Amino acid sequence: MREEHYTDTTYINVINKFTDFWRSIRHNTLVLKDKTNELNTPIANLKKLYPALKDAEIYFTIGCLDAGGTVSNNRVLMGLEVSAGSLAAGAHCLACARLFLL
Repeated sequence: MREEHYTDTTYINVINKFTDFWRSIRHNTLVLKDKTNELNTPIANLKKLYPALKDAEIYFTIGCLDAGGTVSNNRVLMGLEVSAGSLAAGAHCLACARLFLL
């Protein structure tokens, strides 16, 4: 997997620019550890559709709003700051952030 080289300054800048967004996803990122088993059913359904699908280790991280994740060999890295948002939780803030970063 590609290393992103985020610095503490990068995180501080993104947090300060999009404070409402980070507040809106906090709950979803904190409860994920209790919900990882819920991924088993959707993955099993995906394997039914794609029998050649190989097992993978799934990792979660919080990045700087510039990537939703990546795949390398049997590893999947998911960016929680992207996937934890919902319209109710302020995903509109993420859309604004993405426009800013382009």
